[in-house]
Amino acid sequence: MYRRQTLRPAIIERSHQLIDAFVDPSGGPGKVELMAAFASPLPLSAISQLLAVPEEDEADIYQWMHGFKLAVQMLPLDDKQMKVANDSMSALDTYFRQLVARRRSESVDDLVNKMIADTDDGLYMELNRSWSIDDKRLNFQFGTEIAYEIKNGKMGRMIKNATYTGITPQFWGSCDAICNANHWRVWGTPNCGKGQPSQVAHTGHGTAAARFRNVRVGVIR
Repeated sequence: MYRRQTLRPAIIERSHQLIDAFVDPSGGPGKVELMAAFASPLPLSAISQLLAVPEEDEADIYQWMHGFKLAVQMLPLDDKQMKVANDSMSALDTYFRQLVARRRSESVDDLVNKMIADTDDGLYMELNRSWSIDDKRLNFQFGTEIAYEIKNGKMGRMIKNATYTGITPQFWGSCDAICNANHWRVWGTPNCGKGQPSQVAHTGHGTAAARFRNVRVGVIR
């Protein structure tokens, strides 16, 4: 389980490494493209550590992500760009499937229970039941089928139809613990909920159990 305070020193160290690379070894004034040299690789490095990606693989993932951006930018692509986009998506899919399979084959600590044991007062929620989110993807409310009260590190009474709501950037900023790749699972839904009339497109993403602080919770009546 990674905590923000645990990850912070590694992010600071990586930031220093990227900034040190700005220096022109010849002693000249030098120039740097900040997005490519710092703003893009730093978040990738942080996410890679959360997913337990080896540091030596980060360069490949960065290159594949650049190709992936071509596929999602909604602009016309020529044949060469299309090949780069398809190859990059295929490489990312293959890499993370192999990474997850490798992690699952290793010994697994029960990090979910460790996270619960480290929580004084909270709710453990499972199984999405309903969702509501505005057009800007800013305000949201999600309902779950079942939840369990957590008191002093132990699961207690069951709660039916629990909900959580919030503001997207504040919600993700409150995340302070995430289980590792051994606990990663793919979840999805048969439709994306967009369009008038509603279009049908299978959607999904992978995630591991995580903890969020100071979230507004309730119950569907």
